[in-house]
Amino acid sequence: MKKIDYILLSRHFHGETTDAENQQIFSWRDSSSINRRTYERLFKLCLKESKIVVSQDNLEEMGSWGTILSKILAES
Repeated sequence: MKKIDYILLSRHFHGETTDAENQQIFSWRDSSSINRRTYERLFKLCLKESKIVVSQDNLEEMGSWGTILSKILAES
């Protein structure tokens, strides 16, 4: 399983990545079923978090991603 940069993935979910970065993410996602499930789980959590936190500055955003990553690690 290849590793993914979770900050890059966060930027991807917020539409802030380049085509080359998106290709890197899709390559990682498609390289294994575990990566695909991780991507889908993070994406769903990102959507859920964005509905809860409507307006946030960068510190709140980092806190949200910390919460998401904690949930993922707790499921492992």
